[in-house]
Amino acid sequence: MWLGPLHNLDDLAAMQRVAVQKDWCDRAALIETMIAEANLPPYFYPLAEIGRRAQIDIPPRQRLIDGLKDAGFRASSTHLSTQAIKTDAPLATCLELAKQLS
Repeated sequence: MWLGPLHNLDDLAAMQRVAVQKDWCDRAALIETMIAEANLPPYFYPLAEIGRRAQIDIPPRQRLIDGLKDAGFRASSTHLSTQAIKTDAPLATCLELAKQLS
């Protein structure tokens, strides 16, 4: 299993410049997400799993990400799933925050 960095930030920055120059908005957005998650842990938390474990209706993804950041953690969406987050927060913290936000 690969546990190192998922992306090279220099390569992503170069790709981002090309995407912007060519007005490829969807690709630029994808690359922006990849840049945001590049230095986060290699795993992600599916929102459905957070909701299931916390026994709640899940809050909006961005609201959970913002809450984690406000609590001092790093957090981002992930290019791997539109319904998941990447963060350095422990799962227990994600569950507790999701309960507070739902």
